[in-house]
Amino acid sequence: MPCDTRIEYDLLLEGQGIADWAPHLLYAGAARPDLVVRSKLDQLLHGSCRKPHYPAADGLLCADRLLAE
Repeated sequence: MPCDTRIEYDLLLEGQGIADWAPHLLYAGAARPDLVVRSKLDQLLHGSCRKPHYPAADGLLCADRLLAE
């Protein structure tokens, strides 16, 4: 994989991409999910399993909001 380059991908179900069957999972303005493999890490987020019954705020939701910026 190339480093420091945005890589888009798609998840097809019955020939339809994620924008068709789950557009709510995409960030604003995105047609497909994407990722970047960094050659040097400046920040690191770590997540674990979700515990819906736990009284604290959802940590993965907080991470998602940071990534959306």
